[in-house]
Amino acid sequence: MALAVCLSLASMAGHTEDVRKQVVATTLITGTVQVTPEGKVHSYTLDQADKLAPAVRTLLDKNIPVWTFKRSITLPIDITERMTIRLLAAPVDDKHDRVSIIAASFDDDFHTEDARPTSLKRVQPKYPLMALDARVQGTVYTLVLVGRDGKTRKTETEQVNLRSAVPEHDQERMRNDLARAASAALQDWTWNVPTTGKYANAPGWYVRVPVRFNLQVRGAPPVKEPGLGEWEVYIPGPRLKRTSNPLPPELLVPEALAQGSDAIADGHVQAASSSVELTSPLDGG
Repeated sequence: MALAVCLSLASMAGHTEDVRKQVVATTLITGTVQVTPEGKVHSYTLDQADKLAPAVRTLLDKNIPVWTFKRSITLPIDITERMTIRLLAAPVDDKHDRVSIIAASFDDDFHTEDARPTSLKRVQPKYPLMALDARVQGTVYTLVLVGRDGKTRKTETEQVNLRSAVPEHDQERMRNDLARAASAALQDWTWNVPTTGKYANAPGWYVRVPVRFNLQVRGAPPVKEPGLGEWEVYIPGPRLKRTSNPLPPELLVPEALAQGSDAIADGHVQAASSSVELTSPLDGG
């Protein structure tokens, strides 16, 4: 696995030392976790576990069992959550990488589709001109407030990762360019709102949506998205804190939940709140 990651990171080798120092490799792992009434892990599964590298399995098998959670469901039963885990590999030297768990998100596995907001009409973003001219690709992780009328009320960018080598002095401009384009598209999305469950009467709902910007070369094969356990190189962006939020207290999302803002697979929409909140470090310490 270390060799595969090193080869991925080598794709940035033609760029400045400052850029190479920022580059990391990442992959998403999915599965389920069963949480006891006491907030401990009863059991867990990893999707296509036999395809994961041994070092990845060792890392997850060491840490997931000792996670602890705060549950909002008081029933004395175990509950099952879908989990998405983001692993990050950063170079230690020319031959070795350090792999760590940097984010995790959880989504209730026991709710019906009409108990959570789901997308009704998706609008593809227009590629922003500045990023297009510079041939910059990236992924924007966005928090969206859905109103009771099924329209987007507000969007907040939580993180922008760049999948192209961009000089450090240009990175903020490129992230802002991609974020504005993602937000503009999400403003025109429409949503199916919850009609059953404990969230049905809420004044609004938060969901997280990753918006991916890919450049397709004319005549070339379609861009292949990374599969399970496949590593992708990028320059991680800072996790942004909301500077203003003129919303009712019942709509605010605890900052702790933002730790999983980039642990959502591309093309997926996920509720920003679930019945569990991770209360222990991701590394299990």
